[in-house]
Amino acid sequence: MLYLPLPMNQEWQNLIQGNTESFEGIYTTYYKPLFRYGLKICQDKELVKECLHILFCELWEKRTHLRA
Repeated sequence: MLYLPLPMNQEWQNLIQGNTESFEGIYTTYYKPLFRYGLKICQDKELVKECLHILFCELWEKRTHLRA
């Protein structure tokens, strides 16, 4: 089972509003656990890194469409 801490509601709302520090905080909190989980699915480290890169890029690009 994958356990990831949920971001604080204010941090998430700040991300939606375009706050880069909040985005960095969410990235820092979630990157390592997501990386470890990705390695359980696929042992190709570079592929997992690329997938996470795409995930976080899309999160930033589509932040205005996220729910608070």
